[in-house]
Amino acid sequence: MAEQYFLGVELRVPALVATVTDTDGAVRAKASSAYETQAPQPGWSEQRPDDWWRAFREACVVLGEGIDLRAVGTITIGGQHGSVFLDVERETIRPAILSSDDRARHEAAQIEREIGIERLVAITGGGVSPGSAAAAMLWLRGNATIAYKRLHHVIAPKDYLWLKLTGELATDIADASATGLFDVRTRTWSTEIIDLLDLDIGVLPLVRSGTEMVGRVRDEAAAELGLAPGVSVAGQPARV
Repeated sequence: MAEQYFLGVELRVPALVATVTDTDGAVRAKASSAYETQAPQPGWSEQRPDDWWRAFREACVVLGEGIDLRAVGTITIGGQHGSVFLDVERETIRPAILSSDDRARHEAAQIEREIGIERLVAITGGGVSPGSAAAAMLWLRGNATIAYKRLHHVIAPKDYLWLKLTGELATDIADASATGLFDVRTRTWSTEIIDLLDLDIGVLPLVRSGTEMVGRVRDEAAAELGLAPGVSVAGQPARV
């Protein structure tokens, strides 16, 4: 039987890192590809989701020089927190706002006032940061009205790679918990917070467990990356 590999992808802030391991956990190949973090204004921190996909392709080219990527049987993806804004066609509306972004500090304070710190902590397990999806969505609504009107989906950075690979819109509990909109007790989106902030729960994705399979690699994505179609995709890559 041909040897099977596992591909772990980490979407880090400065670069995408891709590691191929065998069934014994030994590293067989590793590659990385960087992308730019933009700061159009002081305190802002943005990246273009298309750059993440480009970096994924470039990393796969390097990996493919040393191993047969068609032997990859499972892909796991994880990485940085942030907010990716998509329209009804699942195309990006604007650059992604990263968790380190500080533009929505006033919106974060507003959320804490409206919900109350004690109640917020009881529901989400913590406060709300300026770089959370909750604060970013309020900022978008108040400062980028045209973009907000086009908003149909809000997902995390690694979810964007899930989408490109499988065509499925989903997130995991770790990224959902970083949004400021997730009830950590019930493991569902908090309708209480979402209703109080007058946000649309429909823009938030299905939440899966970190190890649950999201879907399988589409033929088109497989051809772009040099992978076999139908490879399973999940979260939580191994850190190597």
